Amino acid sequence: MKPKFNDYSNEGPDFYPKHAPFQQKGAGGHTLCGYCNNKTGSWYADEYVNFAHQAAVLLNKSKGELTLQYPYYIFPLRLIKQVIAMICSVNKPGFAIRNKELVQFILNKEQKYINPKFKIYAYLTTSKLSRQSGESYVFKGSRISHFSEIGFAPLGFIMTYNTLPPNNKLLDISHFSHYDYDDFDVAFLKLNVLPVSYYLPGDFRTRDEILIDYEKNIRDAKESFNV
Repeated sequence: MKPKFNDYSNEGPDFYPKHAPFQQKGAGGHTLCGYCNNKTGSWYADEYVNFAHQAAVLLNKSKGELTLQYPYYIFPLRLIKQVIAMICSVNKPGFAIRNKELVQFILNKEQKYINPKFKIYAYLTTSKLSRQSGESYVFKGSRISHFSEIGFAPLGFIMTYNTLPPNNKLLDISHFSHYDYDDFDVAFLKLNVLPVSYYLPGDFRTRDEILIDYEKNIRDAKESFNV
């Protein structure tokens, strides 16, 4: 049986979903063919590694407390294409079928510009917990966020679909798609360091905040049932 949101929402910060198996075949699924995965990897993967290395160095030197804009020496188009390829991989195959323009964008290394309905956001994290989720929804009052997420320290990324992001501290890097493939730039970015303490996508509460909410939910439940 597929788990529901409510199966997770009232659990404490040390909860691990029992249905989730450990996999040793890497993150994500098979939304691109083997040839395409190899091809895009040779085009873009090194740039992701480069960006992650720079982020890790800055996090280490600052002891995880970055508060300013810092320079990143990158090929922006290569980076954002690798991020989108990874996000496609954490979604089911039907995602690529419904979003052929994203697949075309990835498979043509020279193509620039993504549809404005897609936005790519970035954050830094020092959390040991990793997180990856296909299409997800978060409701906060009247605000709805529809997105996919990948988060593996030191980096995390969220791609939204015609909605606002689930957190205002995420940095929009969608403009990286405006560069040419061979364009190099020094990008000054203020990437916020966010905690990844729980398995719910788009949840950036600290462990203490999760524990407070958990205890409140327990109290509210007991009051509702007059326990």
